[in-house]
Amino acid sequence: MRSLNSAHAALASLALAFLAAPRSAAACGGMFCDNGPTAMPVDQTGENIIFVMDGQTVEAHIQIQYQGSAAKFAWVLPMQSLPAFSVGSSALFTNLLSASVPTYGFSTQRDSCQSNDQVVLRGAPSAGAGGAASYLDNSSGPSIVLRQTVGAFDIVVLQGGTAQEVSDWLNNNGYQSAVTAPSILQDYVSKGYVFVAVKLTGGAGVDEIHPLVVKYPGNTPCVPLKLTSVAAVPDMGVRTFFLGSERAVPTNY
Repeated sequence: MRSLNSAHAALASLALAFLAAPRSAAACGGMFCDNGPTAMPVDQTGENIIFVMDGQTVEAHIQIQYQGSAAKFAWVLPMQSLPAFSVGSSALFTNLLSASVPTYGFSTQRDSCQSNDQVVLRGAPSAGAGGAASYLDNSSGPSIVLRQTVGAFDIVVLQGGTAQEVSDWLNNNGYQSAVTAPSILQDYVSKGYVFVAVKLTGGAGVDEIHPLVVKYPGNTPCVPLKLTSVAAVPDMGVRTFFLGSERAVPTNY
């Protein structure tokens, strides 16, 4: 696998978004927000993910767009195994998106045809310009297997318990979930996933939200769209990029 620096340099010129091929991508987390009894006024408005894969590990760089207050920011990620965390780079996403996401323009041409004016639109796509970790254990329900501060984020990793117990833990710790949360969580619980619960550190503002890097052993990138839907705006955009030796396609969405 290339060094992270060389991977970042390559990403600036490569748009490897959903190319057709053999490596699978399972259906990057959900916003569990607002501790009050009413509908959640906090929405995840977008998500960009870069997967760097070497056949042994998956390194996911995750950037989310969020609207709401800093105190109500709460993000839950299901992971296949206990990951390592680090602070991501906003500049990486800025350079990648500006070099790869197409922009569209049009020109207007007026022609005369039997005295009727017609407008012809012609458009073509063009390229656009940690903290120390501690390990804890709970006697019942999900266990806290990791507690860590990474940049502006306080991170807790939960393992074990039933879907209802995981949902209860999130509710009791300020991660308000939807009524359907236990049924959504069940699919991940049955597969032995751990849950990464993320909040902003005390005093951090929304403008300090930065990309988060999670690295875990394996060769399957994961975009858990079911959990993402908990507090996403309608038709929320999710862009995924893959850097690896093989092409990737989704297997269930």
